[in-house]
Amino acid sequence: MSVNWGNVRNQVAQAVEQVVGAGWPNAAAGASTQFAAIIAAGHLIEQNRNSMKQAEYDSLKLIQQRALEGVLQAYEGISLDAAQQAAAAAWNVVAGAIKIAYPALGLILV
Repeated sequence: MSVNWGNVRNQVAQAVEQVVGAGWPNAAAGASTQFAAIIAAGHLIEQNRNSMKQAEYDSLKLIQQRALEGVLQAYEGISLDAAQQAAAAAWNVVAGAIKIAYPALGLILV
């Protein structure tokens, strides 16, 4: 079973919006580019699921979360804490989709 990345992208946006709250209207347009990068990272994990090492996954996750945090913090009304929580929520959506599609995956997707 493959992942429907269009649906995942929408779920990522919803997860971030829920965490960011009132700051979301300001950040929505700017965050969309980073959402595309997070989805691309998820797709990369899916494509390399049989050969990716845990360290590679962990590094990719950290890079994507930090990038989204940076984008969100650039907008007024979004604190560092909210940006970190939103980035974690976004990644959890991606990791969750991969876990559902590939339950026997050898990576720890936290």
